[in-house]
Amino acid sequence: MLELKRILDPSISLTAFEKKKFREEFNLAMYLCGEMIIGKMSTDKIIERFRTQGYWAGISFRIKPNVEDGTLYIETRRFCNQ
Repeated sequence: MLELKRILDPSISLTAFEKKKFREEFNLAMYLCGEMIIGKMSTDKIIERFRTQGYWAGISFRIKPNVEDGTLYIETRRFCNQ
């Protein structure tokens, strides 16, 4: 199980293994909802986004952490015109 509390805590330096596991889970979530990153983005930048914003905002979906079970889940983004 991925320890999302560690991933989300900016005071913790993550191991290479933790970063790799998080990126695998993140890539799977992106694939499942049909989102993609255009160009290259480092795992550190993605983790930084989760640490500052609390989630990843894609085009149509958000990827959010569930700290209790160590998973990432997908929710549809809602805009003011919907």
